[in-house]
Amino acid sequence: MPRFTKNQALVDHIGARLKRERDAQGLSQRELARRVYGGLADGTITKYEKGEHGPSIESLCLLALALGLEPADMLPTREELQALFPS
Repeated sequence: MPRFTKNQALVDHIGARLKRERDAQGLSQRELARRVYGGLADGTITKYEKGEHGPSIESLCLLALALGLEPADMLPTREELQALFPS
């Protein structure tokens, strides 16, 4: 089984995008957490935005839905990925 390492730059990128989208909609972290289907624990959005840990694929999709976005909108572009994962 392959080992995956946490790419902090990717986690930070997703957190920054989440914060930008949340701020653009005038939502508090708590309001966004409550909008997510099933809800998120208090502090989860803070942890994502600070890069303490990244959301799971399921959480990323639910966050995008709560923000009215496509899940792909939360992810880096191809060019950004190449910068995050240089060959």
